[in-house]
Amino acid sequence: MFRVPSVDEMIAEYTSGGAAGLSKSLEARHALLEPTLRWIITSNRAHIRYLEPHERIKGLGTDNQFVMLGASPQHEWKFQMEKSCTVKSRSSIWAWHGSHFKNWHSIVRTSLKNMSGTKYQAHGASYGKGIYLAKKSGTSLGYSKFDNSGMWPLSKLGKTQPQVLALCEIVNHRNLPKPNPYYVIPIEHWVATRFLVVHNSESRRHNVDANEAATKIPRKLMESLQGPTKGDL
Repeated sequence: MFRVPSVDEMIAEYTSGGAAGLSKSLEARHALLEPTLRWIITSNRAHIRYLEPHERIKGLGTDNQFVMLGASPQHEWKFQMEKSCTVKSRSSIWAWHGSHFKNWHSIVRTSLKNMSGTKYQAHGASYGKGIYLAKKSGTSLGYSKFDNSGMWPLSKLGKTQPQVLALCEIVNHRNLPKPNPYYVIPIEHWVATRFLVVHNSESRRHNVDANEAATKIPRKLMESLQGPTKGDL
């Protein structure tokens, strides 16, 4: 990551020299830099959009908030099918999820996974096997770890240690375990990652309730989260 130029530098290279100019500039830094960046971008099916000021969740201490659309059509279809079988007025609830910074490359592509009991389990499973989520953002932020091995010095976030938090929608299934004190969701397609919040070292003190935050998100934005039909897969 230390060889990766800033986004502004890459835009400038592309503006002045086109795709060929940018490719040449990246290759001069490292032979594998361009194919790696190309793979990172093209392998991501999710549409991640920066939230407008009126769309942002208040109290999180950062403007780096994003809505995530269409990460995994198959997962989303299963989620919507489960949701359609619940009482419409309370078909879903909301909770926060925090994870190590390095895990988000996979999460935005394949959705959250139940890693309990596998070699990828990052923390204990004292409250059972499943995907762990919390009502309050401060709880989940404690699990959003970062280490310097993945540092990108020229990132827009600067030379900080970013942490990522997700606001997730959960199907309010009749068999959904009650939080005690966390939600522990055993079925992966009961959980959908909806919003991403990226923190730097100056914006990490907050304790926002997930369901309260969701009620204040504009209706039009919420409607855009409705997933694909089976014919879209």
